[in-house]
Amino acid sequence: MADYVSKVEKVRRPIGQLYDILSDFTKFSDLIPKDQAEDFEATENECTFTVKQLGKTGVRIIDKAQNSFVKYGANGKVPFDFLFWIQMKEAAPCDTRIKLTLRAELNMIMRGLMGKKLQKGIEQFAFHMAAALNGQ
Repeated sequence: MADYVSKVEKVRRPIGQLYDILSDFTKFSDLIPKDQAEDFEATENECTFTVKQLGKTGVRIIDKAQNSFVKYGANGKVPFDFLFWIQMKEAAPCDTRIKLTLRAELNMIMRGLMGKKLQKGIEQFAFHMAAALNGQ
């Protein structure tokens, strides 16, 4: 297992409102970069979408704690096993900090080939997610 962790990003929303969005995929579609993923379909606890160069894939919510974190996992349609979670901490009433972590099951060769791309990807996703949640 290899962990890839984003920088902490600021979201100008109350933690309860942020948790409500991140714990329900039907409220999540605006956070998915349109140039990266297409055909987004969701229920409250699972979503599927098409990623360029990867094909149809999906994610499901596997654990969550009110106003603390949401953990996501593969739904069996991805080429490797992973866990992905978003931690939330309220710094002030409309100032919630988020940190994203991706834990991927990769062999040594794949880790060497994909490690830097996954780290860059988690950083970009955190940045774009915060921007989308901030209405930018």
